[in-house]
Amino acid sequence: MVMPKRVDRDDALIAVKADASQLFAIKEAAADKSFVLHGPPGTGKSQVITGIIANALAHDKRVLFVSEKAAALNVVERRLDALGIGKFCLELHSNKANKSHVLDQLQQASEMCGTAQKTNYAEQLAAVRSLKERLDSYADALYETNEAQLTLREQICRYQELRDVEGPDLPISTEYIANLASFADLEGDVRLVELLAAATSELGSPSSHPLKMILGSEYSHEARFKLEPACADLENAVKQSVNAAAIFCAKVNVVAPRLAHEWRQLDQLAEEALAAPRLPGAWTTHNDLVSLLSEIEFVMNEKAQMDAFVSRYGSTWSSGFFSLDPNAIEQEWSEARSAGLFKRKRAVGEVVRKVSTYSTVPLTEEGIPPSHCAAAQLRRHGSLLPLSSGKRLTLSRRHEALRRLQLD
Repeated sequence: MVMPKRVDRDDALIAVKADASQLFAIKEAAADKSFVLHGPPGTGKSQVITGIIANALAHDKRVLFVSEKAAALNVVERRLDALGIGKFCLELHSNKANKSHVLDQLQQASEMCGTAQKTNYAEQLAAVRSLKERLDSYADALYETNEAQLTLREQICRYQELRDVEGPDLPISTEYIANLASFADLEGDVRLVELLAAATSELGSPSSHPLKMILGSEYSHEARFKLEPACADLENAVKQSVNAAAIFCAKVNVVAPRLAHEWRQLDQLAEEALAAPRLPGAWTTHNDLVSLLSEIEFVMNEKAQMDAFVSRYGSTWSSGFFSLDPNAIEQEWSEARSAGLFKRKRAVGEVVRKVSTYSTVPLTEEGIPPSHCAAAQLRRHGSLLPLSSGKRLTLSRRHEALRRLQLD
């Protein structure tokens, strides 16, 4: 008789504590199967016999229990008394087996049956079965294999073995575990880790290796031939950067960088220097501060007047109008006005049409004198401005100078 992996106890009424083998024997006896139950002393044979008798009584069966030794009978009787069903036992062969004793036992059993109370045994049995199923689910989960063919029990045991092992704490994400398709994938990753450990033991930690920034994973002869000139170019570029950094650091009076974060700080300092306002070279080397401030004040006043002029005429005249020569406009206008009776109207119309091409609003003959004044005023503000260098700036170059001074 072979005991199955799991023994179901739903169809058996078990009144005593029993393990799987004891439960299996009780169920086989309840199913009217014959067998020999053997085992060394202290293994629970009397416990099984007690369970078999109790289960049979619950199913209205009669049991004849015989033993070579009276001690075995007494042990089972005490166990039945402890369960509250000892009064259903009738001793047939003992020093107590007389007529009056047998009648007393029959009377006690009869009275016990008459006073038996109804219990909610079915409800209690359902609750016990529910708890058992819950406990069984935990046991089943311990032995279920995952995609890597590992049970939870195996993983817990392995974790207990490695918990006290000294080494780096490497967190493993749940996504990685969930994406393992098979145990072979896990073994492949383990081999990769072993190769990395072997390489690290030979080359040192990858985090401190000078070639850690190289991201390529393949190497070929073509890459080998390209690598040497590329390294030479890189070396030259690094030398130029170091030389330029040394010159810049000397100019701004800072220590030349050595570490990565120092290079980043120097780069930030250079960007801020490039973004700073740039002054004309003649101003940075000027010896007379008073005359320099006077020139700056003059330029600022000119800018204020220019802003007022643009605010007044910029909306009615295009940018091309301000490049016209006001003296030429005045001469043409005077010649047109002084022309003969028949030529005057035509000459005046040509001047009006010429000037009106630069106007954003309709222009008539009466608008020519104001336009001439506007052009003359712009020419006055656009006159050459002296600078300390001895040079002069035209109007367009003056605007560029103002912009560089952040005054425009």
